[in-house]
Amino acid sequence: MNGIWEGIAFADLNNDGRDEVVAGSNSGTVYVLDSTVKVITSKPTSGSVCAINDLDGDGQKEIVIADGATVRVVNRNLAQLWSRTVGTNIGPVVVSDLDRNGRNEIILGADKLYVFEAQPLTAVRRAWLLYP
Repeated sequence: MNGIWEGIAFADLNNDGRDEVVAGSNSGTVYVLDSTVKVITSKPTSGSVCAINDLDGDGQKEIVIADGATVRVVNRNLAQLWSRTVGTNIGPVVVSDLDRNGRNEIILGADKLYVFEAQPLTAVRRAWLLYP
């Protein structure tokens, strides 16, 4: 594990009662580490780990990664489920159920404020664009 860490998030991904650590590195790899910091899995992919949350209501947590102007959602094994490219480099990313419909949205700042709701995660159900 070489390089500088780019985004770190914690959550119990495998429902064992202990948090795993998910971190990206500037060497182009994302890691999932167990509670003893042993590598569970890793995948060559660039980006900063922004959030971990159940995005589609299936009881499994997904991982949100931002890389330049692209936001990706991956599962606990780092397999990509969904991605979208926006206008400019992504700034802050937040996950929340804004409209209280039981599904979390991905909210991110770039050239606009983007709000994505994906259900299922393979397709964007709604996308709002808010201009400054």
